[in-house]
Amino acid sequence: MTKTRFFSAAAAAGLLSLTATPVLLLSPPAAAEAPQAYAQQVVDTADVLSVDEETQINQALNLLEQEKNQKVYVLFVDSFDSYGPEVWTTRTLNAIGTNNTAVYAVAVKDREWGLNASEDFSTKTLDAMEAAALSSLSNQDWAGSSLGLINAARNSSPTDDTTTTTTTSTNNGTGVLLTTLAAVGVGGGGYVAYSRRRNKNKSTSATSDIDQARAIDPKNTAALATLSTSVLHQLAEEELISTDESIKGARSELSIAIGEFGGERTRTFSRALRHSESTLQQAFELRRQSEQAPELEKRNLYIEIISTCGQADDTLEAEAQNFEQLRNLLVAAPATLDRLTQERVKLSTRLPSAQNTLEQLRSTYSEDMLRSINDNVAMAKVSLSELDKSIEYGRTLIQQPAGEQGGLVDAIHSAEAAQAHAHELLTAIETAPNDILAAQTGIPDLRIELQEEINEALELRAQLRKNDWTQLDQIVATARQELDSADTHTIKDPLGVWRRLTAIDSELDDMLEELRSTHRDNQRRMQLLSQQIATAESTVQGAESFISTRGQVIGASARTKLADAKRLLSQAIALRDSDPIQAMSLARQAYNAAVMAQREAEKDVDRYNRQQTQRQTMNTGSIIAGMVINEALNSHRRGGYGYRGGFGGGGFGGGGGGFRGGGFGGGGGGFRGGSF
Repeated sequence: MTKTRFFSAAAAAGLLSLTATPVLLLSPPAAAEAPQAYAQQVVDTADVLSVDEETQINQALNLLEQEKNQKVYVLFVDSFDSYGPEVWTTRTLNAIGTNNTAVYAVAVKDREWGLNASEDFSTKTLDAMEAAALSSLSNQDWAGSSLGLINAARNSSPTDDTTTTTTTSTNNGTGVLLTTLAAVGVGGGGYVAYSRRRNKNKSTSATSDIDQARAIDPKNTAALATLSTSVLHQLAEEELISTDESIKGARSELSIAIGEFGGERTRTFSRALRHSESTLQQAFELRRQSEQAPELEKRNLYIEIISTCGQADDTLEAEAQNFEQLRNLLVAAPATLDRLTQERVKLSTRLPSAQNTLEQLRSTYSEDMLRSINDNVAMAKVSLSELDKSIEYGRTLIQQPAGEQGGLVDAIHSAEAAQAHAHELLTAIETAPNDILAAQTGIPDLRIELQEEINEALELRAQLRKNDWTQLDQIVATARQELDSADTHTIKDPLGVWRRLTAIDSELDDMLEELRSTHRDNQRRMQLLSQQIATAESTVQGAESFISTRGQVIGASARTKLADAKRLLSQAIALRDSDPIQAMSLARQAYNAAVMAQREAEKDVDRYNRQQTQRQTMNTGSIIAGMVINEALNSHRRGGYGYRGGFGGGGFGGGGGGFRGGGFGGGGGGFRGGSF
């Protein structure tokens, strides 16, 4: 009995030792992520993507689905565990269960990756996607690998050959070698060329956004507020650099302008330069503040940098262009004075004809009806005299050396003004017969039109928020005065009334067009705000539903972010009408907070599932160990004291490389992956 008990104890101890290894191998690492049907196309349980990067990836995925009707799931996890990349991505793809779908997964800690796709993705497309992903994975550029892969799918030709079968032999390295040589361009040239394409593709999803953002008027802060934080940051950086460079160029330009035109004429240029220098220093300070600022304040600082620097840039550019035009005017001064001399001759020949027309009108209409043109001939002669003086003075200045011709610009401008005034006076007489008839028949309709435009202007004024209405108020007041004056002067002076009404009508038309444009912009902004609020609401509701249905599995972090999202959304809705710009920012923050809440909740669920899987696996391992021990003891009882048998098998190992699957009988799809 003693001997038997000793054997039983020893056998049990030995079997426990032998079964220890299999039991441990059955236990998965704590960081494993089980294959599953993911609800979202971008999942980052490894925490390697920023919110802005996730947004860019989602935008690229949306474009791919719109353009190609193909979906890609981008999944960053810690580990594929014992599944390996091929099994993991295959099971995930099968769990998703839809056509036109690819799964791109990266196990960040294990440095493994996999790309698995349905047959709707051609072999050529998958090759391009693989190359795009690998070029960034080696640098741990997670977002770059995702965007490169997605853009490779977007840029693939619809005529890509889907009948190519790709195979890789584990016994012959030639295929792998040829593939590798092709990828690197036999010596690196091909890689450099591809790398450039990849960098271009990486920014494709954001290119249109930043280009559109650059086109926004820097004064339009409302439009700037609709941009993402990443785009605002890039614009702010560009504006700082641009303003700094503009100031350097403007200093040189101003120095030249002072020498050519004197300090008086360049005073506005000097003032603009000083303002830009002050603006730049303030912008640098705002840039420093933004480095430590929270999200909302950071956005406001970026917008202020873009707006102030952009406007300073525009002012400097306008001044530089103005002096460039003045410089061109000096160069062309001789030809300009010759042209004005010719115009003066033409005007002189029109004087007798205009005088005859005026005499005929006086014989037909009363003096009151011709009041607005009665003195035009005499006034035209005065303007021609001023024109002669300016031309003569200009020709004198042309003979002066460079740097002493500043007065030439004023002489030319004065001559041009005198020529234009004389032309206007004579034209008024020449067109008076037709104008009088048009005035007598058209004034009633013009008065109605003008009153309607006044009413529309006041309606738009009530609807729009604007700090300064001085110009509109002045135009409306003048229009009302002209309408009142028309009541008493239409019969006596229809020509004067007609011309005054048409002049104010033109001003009011211009102002109305500006107001209508602003109103349309506001309507588009409100539509965009409604869309942003609706998106935020649906995202918050989705996160709340996900969290509420999973009870205590969800931790405090996800719940806190959800509470923040709901608070921000409530504030956005409250400010929808009174401050739409702030409401847009709050809606965007609410959306981001809800996305983060959803992500945190999914991590909690994944963590819970891993724990449950680990417990189940450990229980299974214990059961197997018990079965083996029991069988061994039973064998001892049947066969005596000897024990035969053992545990054999292969090994566990691995390394780099990967497997590339192809189609059978002409299809696309398949797996690519390995380590990086």
